[in-house]
Amino acid sequence: MSAENPEAAPAPKPRRAGGRAALSTYASYIGVSLFGLGNVLLISRVLGPTGRGEVTFLMTVSGITGYLFNLSVQEANANLSGLKEHLRPALGTNSVVLSLGLGLVAAAAAVLALAYAPFLSEDVPASDLAIALVAIPAVTLQTYFVYLARGSSKFTIANVAMLVAPVFSFFANAVLAVAGVLSVTSSLACWSVGLVLSAVTLIVDHKRRVGFAAVDRELGREAVVFGTKSHLGGVMATGSYRMDQWILGAVAGPRELGLYSVAVAWFESLFLLPMAIGAVARQELVTAPRHEAGRRAALLFRVTLIVTLVLAAILVIGAPFLCAGIFGESFSGSIEPLRLLAAGALGIVSAKLIGVALIAQRRPLLESASMGSGFVVAIVLYLILIPSDAAVGAAIASSIAYSVAGIAAAAFLVKALDVPVRLLVPRPDDVRALARLLGRGASALRR
Repeated sequence: MSAENPEAAPAPKPRRAGGRAALSTYASYIGVSLFGLGNVLLISRVLGPTGRGEVTFLMTVSGITGYLFNLSVQEANANLSGLKEHLRPALGTNSVVLSLGLGLVAAAAAVLALAYAPFLSEDVPASDLAIALVAIPAVTLQTYFVYLARGSSKFTIANVAMLVAPVFSFFANAVLAVAGVLSVTSSLACWSVGLVLSAVTLIVDHKRRVGFAAVDRELGREAVVFGTKSHLGGVMATGSYRMDQWILGAVAGPRELGLYSVAVAWFESLFLLPMAIGAVARQELVTAPRHEAGRRAALLFRVTLIVTLVLAAILVIGAPFLCAGIFGESFSGSIEPLRLLAAGALGIVSAKLIGVALIAQRRPLLESASMGSGFVVAIVLYLILIPSDAAVGAAIASSIAYSVAGIAAAAFLVKALDVPVRLLVPRPDDVRALARLLGRGASALRR
């Protein structure tokens, strides 16, 4: 069976994302975030800033390395599974094969990089590093199947699977903390097992719904080609979001990284709404004509921006309580970085939502270019600011980089999808549109 090109013209009839799907997906992201914060709180309280920093560093190494080698096949999974239902069994099989193969290559590459470039790493035990690297194939597998499920409009199972990992990790860490045996090694093991359980949940559901076909090499090749076009942007986005923690940990040490990681944990709550809206709206954006997709993306951007700016203000005002009040006075050094990170809220919404629209409309290179602009700025500023200002420098650099990437994404949306700039400016009607969307979603959830 040969694959249909994911860049080919989409089906003409678009499907509008429902308020119920948007709210349930957002709720799942909130759940993931809350349990993630619970894990951060447990580890921070028991192990302190230094222990929290060691865990963060190893998870960052695993996440960045895994994404670097996954070739963004998940983007092709989302487009193809939505456009051509008959490809879903083969997409599932290819995803298993590719995730395992690319995951093992990524783990090997990380070992070589850390062995021959020791300045990239902290002095961490080999056993802890091994656990983090073994988790890479599971991270890739989970990512591929989450996008495959969402592309098939199976948001419920995707949302459930996303919750499995942090929920398992939280309760396992809690049991270990009560027993007095929680450590860096055990918390990493809990995290890894949770990822495996999440991936297995998705695989079992995929087999039940559509089954698995034989490996389709042509489909795999086309998925890799399409994914690679957006991969540079994804790598750069991940680098912008995570490389600060890698560099900070290697340069300033685990304690400073532990403080910064708490600020990042709260800041990432601003990612949730644009990620949820983008995930649910993607199928509609894939199938919509260019002109309509651009205007729909602009509306979603405006509505999401309003809510995100309110949430950012709450983070700025509540930073002392969120950091020192909840995590303890030893984490008061997280307050200023959190406030500085919150300044990048507009860039986050633009990069996340508009980036999805560009990929959905078969313009992955533009999404890569927007992420690339932010990445270049981030790396330059990280290298300049982190050695002198540690966590504060990382926060300043990240906030500026998010803003640059968001402005670039908005500019590409205007040019590529013929969206007038005025459509990106929030207006009073957007508040009413948001209220209507929430009302419809709440009614649907009650039913």
